[in-house]
Amino acid sequence: MLRLLVFVFALVGTSTSCTDETPVVTPAPTAQIPSDGKLGRYGADGQKVSVSGLSSGGFMAVQIHVAFSDTIMGVGVVAGGPYYCAELNLMKALGQCMTNPSNINVDDLKQTTIGWEANGNVDACSSMYDDMVYLYSGTNDGTVVPGVMEALDEYYGGTNPFVNPANVKKEFSMASGHAFITDNYGNACNTASKKPWISNCGYNQAYEILNHIYGGNLLVRKSFHKSCCIFPFYEFDQTEFVNQLMGGMTDTGYVYVPTGCSSTNSNCRVHVSLHGCQQGIGFLEDEYARHTGYNEVAELNDVIVIYPQAAASAMNMNGCWDWWGYTGIYYAHSKGYQMKAIKAMIDRVLE
Repeated sequence: MLRLLVFVFALVGTSTSCTDETPVVTPAPTAQIPSDGKLGRYGADGQKVSVSGLSSGGFMAVQIHVAFSDTIMGVGVVAGGPYYCAELNLMKALGQCMTNPSNINVDDLKQTTIGWEANGNVDACSSMYDDMVYLYSGTNDGTVVPGVMEALDEYYGGTNPFVNPANVKKEFSMASGHAFITDNYGNACNTASKKPWISNCGYNQAYEILNHIYGGNLLVRKSFHKSCCIFPFYEFDQTEFVNQLMGGMTDTGYVYVPTGCSSTNSNCRVHVSLHGCQQGIGFLEDEYARHTGYNEVAELNDVIVIYPQAAASAMNMNGCWDWWGYTGIYYAHSKGYQMKAIKAMIDRVLE
């Protein structure tokens, strides 16, 4: 009850700007906790599930898309790279998958994917063909250089494309660094790489990702005339979804449930947003989940947004998602610890 009162007080006392043109809503500083601490069941739409991520979260978003393509219908990737790029090799992860993309053999990665489909390790590659894909790389990104994202574009497309080229939206021309991009929060746009790895470039990336994935007709903030939205932003217990010894995830995750999605038969869309290295709860608390812009878009368009949280460890000191193998050899399969956990979270909100 105390946390709930703090949440409500913060909403009432928070300074907001709700002009006719561009209402700006500042969320409460404290997440609301469901009475049982569990991720809820919302009867969401199983045909409208998507995923996105930045950096390690971008690589993980691709893994989720490929492994669970029967479920995922759209993906947004910011400064990530091709599926299985690191090939269970940390040196490849740090080299070809970040700064030396000329060494990435995209054809081999596609053949690996096809082979894993035959073994049941990922869903059918054909399930990706009609999916919507958004790709972003900043021209000033020296952490995951643009060539790595160009390799991802080739992975999805190229000869015998996994995804219909007409469904791929690319933005590779903006002079940003290694960051998620907003129109109202973060570092200067051309900042190369700096905490919190969110940059204000006057570009609403969360909207651009979700709008592309969900058909191009989503509402944007300026359409929210003379009103401010309440932010039902929750913490939930991740431990029921993940192997705590091997999974590399924290005890707590976040979820944003729009006011129009709070019933058990909401039929809302679902989006999973994956932070990058040093952006999870152990480093920035909820800053990534609060300030990347997804919640504002979600409220206006009935999108439940799940923010899983990766943990730092001796094997993963920066709290990155596993895209090179620190949780085990099956990290990129549908059976990988983090993969299974995130899929179980999706399944929960669909119930």
